[in-house]
Amino acid sequence: DVARLATLVGQPVDAVRAALDGVPATTLAVRVAEVPRPVADAVAAAGLTGVVIVPAARRSYPTGSLLGPVLGFSGVATPKETERWPDLPSGEIVGRTGLEKQYDSILRGANGRQCVYVTPTGEPVAMGERVEPIPGATLRTSLDLGLQQQLVTGLDVALKGQPRSRIGAAVAMDVRNGQILAIASRPSYDNNVYGPPTDSAALQTLAKAPGHPMLEHVTQASLPPGSTFKLVVAAAGILNPVFPPHKAIPTGGSYTLGGHTFGNWKPMGPMNLVDSIAWSNDVYFYKLAHALGPGPIIDAARTLGVGAPTGIDLPGESAGYLGTPESVAASGGHWYGGSTVILGIGQGYLQVTPLQNALWTAGIATGQLVTPRLGMATGTDSSGYTALPAQAPRPLPFADQLGPVRDGMRGAVTGGTAVRLSGLPFPTAGKTGTAQDGNLPDGIYDNWLAAVAPWPDPNVVVTAVVQGPGTGSNNAKDVVSGGLRYYVENQDEVLATGPMQGPVG
Repeated sequence: DVARLATLVGQPVDAVRAALDGVPATTLAVRVAEVPRPVADAVAAAGLTGVVIVPAARRSYPTGSLLGPVLGFSGVATPKETERWPDLPSGEIVGRTGLEKQYDSILRGANGRQCVYVTPTGEPVAMGERVEPIPGATLRTSLDLGLQQQLVTGLDVALKGQPRSRIGAAVAMDVRNGQILAIASRPSYDNNVYGPPTDSAALQTLAKAPGHPMLEHVTQASLPPGSTFKLVVAAAGILNPVFPPHKAIPTGGSYTLGGHTFGNWKPMGPMNLVDSIAWSNDVYFYKLAHALGPGPIIDAARTLGVGAPTGIDLPGESAGYLGTPESVAASGGHWYGGSTVILGIGQGYLQVTPLQNALWTAGIATGQLVTPRLGMATGTDSSGYTALPAQAPRPLPFADQLGPVRDGMRGAVTGGTAVRLSGLPFPTAGKTGTAQDGNLPDGIYDNWLAAVAPWPDPNVVVTAVVQGPGTGSNNAKDVVSGGLRYYVENQDEVLATGPMQGPVG
């Protein structure tokens, strides 16, 4: 048997015999060779007495940095993972981040075991019961690799188009059911560096790299939303009509309150709500926010999911931050009149994730809020796939009152700040934003665009943010435009999934 084993594993007979003869009698197992799967299958088929095939776990990520932050990686369980799963054996490989962590219990499977009978002195004498390991199930996601590549390429072009870029993020979501069709984060990382074997040098480089490449920026980066938040303020204005939405009010080049002057991005004439959304008229929204006060804006924002996790099936999601006069006071700050004014244009005590931004844009466009998700079904090739339970959309209580806000979103494309989208061969609607960010150097902004298509009955939202000066190729509009075009031109393929059984339970 030793000779046959040596031949099968491609090693000299003397070397295998020496390895077996040179161990204490109480040793339960000796590692003879590490071999590829076909060789292991041949050894197993030979039925050699006392020879056990032990499969080694390997993860391969063929898409590398394209999906690195969302897929995550696996590794030896840390004390935190052991606390989460107290029954983990020592040295167990578990999901550490991303979908690997979120669905670890499904993906990991169950360990096998081999019983060995020994004498009272510990010398093995016979093989006992063997329980085969159970492979983990496969997770089917809603992601489309073509659309994912489109958004990633768009972000890369935008970030490389000017000298002082920081991070970029983009997400495409089905507004009808919350399925995430693409989720792009730049800079990114190749999760193959976690091995095995671990690439220590690459990990050290990643730890020092700017832009936090290990973060999944769509769900874990919180940024000021700028004028994209005007959709939320506009909804508050509809619910509390301090200004009738179709009544034009004077605007101009600036607004002064309490001796402080707040500028417009350019001087404008009298405008109503619809035109002020389309042209992103800062002074209109300064005045609207001041007339409303913080309460109605904060209430509308909460209803639209601002300042709370979206519930996406990814670990470590940021809740963002929606400040209130009470919470600011509790942290030692003070809410001034100007705090309300700048909240009207998405600045101040406000931080959101790109996914939250996509969620309220889709909600206002459709009248319902969805729960974003990536996991669609689990199963094996032999047993088929079982759909994972999904939360039903939640109708907005004021959905039937949002007509003027939607008209403003459409106007932004037909003749306002998002007119670049008008060149697409299908109708779209959306909102632009350029936010000052205290975490960025002077002259660097958070440049936003969120858009839905096809209008007026959309089924997809694409939201992007690109940090940089906001000039040249550093423009979220190109990212969103490319994503929408790809989706519409390849819609059947993007939305296609294999057959699934209904959810269990």
